[in-house]
Amino acid sequence: MFLGNSLLQYKPIKKFVDGVGADVLRYFGKDRACIIGLQDDGVFYGEGLYFWLKERGLNVQFATMDENCKGLDSKLIQGRKVLVVDNYIVTGAGYRKVIDKLRLLKKEFGIKDIKFAALCDRKNVADFSVEGYTAPAGEEEGMRLDKIDFKILKLFADDGRISLADVAAETGLTGAGVKKRVE
Repeated sequence: MFLGNSLLQYKPIKKFVDGVGADVLRYFGKDRACIIGLQDDGVFYGEGLYFWLKERGLNVQFATMDENCKGLDSKLIQGRKVLVVDNYIVTGAGYRKVIDKLRLLKKEFGIKDIKFAALCDRKNVADFSVEGYTAPAGEEEGMRLDKIDFKILKLFADDGRISLADVAAETGLTGAGVKKRVE
């Protein structure tokens, strides 16, 4: 695909890169990195972020795949930190499916770490996002709980000393995803 820096002229893609770019750059640090654009629309957001990071001298690759990891060139993720990019997380089902499948490949390909970024995250599970869920009028923020929130509460109620990493493993979220929900 590779539309290059011209993607940044599109407002939603520019908003995404402006919103998460600096945090993603800090996350990758000096490590080798790979941005995976999740098909269909995540490809555009991922590619925009990829070119922005390349301009800043990061050793980064760009790959695409569907939510079943089909189409992924495994050579591009070997020994790298991986950031999956999509435009929206609505129910969280696609997020969980992708993270679970990549976790299965982590050891085989020596993936250093896996994170997720989205323009809009309605379930508050992405490691990096620009927009979250806006509560309907009259509903206080933080009052909407889903099954994952209840599972997190139960884990902490059962063992107040449980680590965020253990909660992440039990819920299928990343550590950062758990931390965002707990905060």
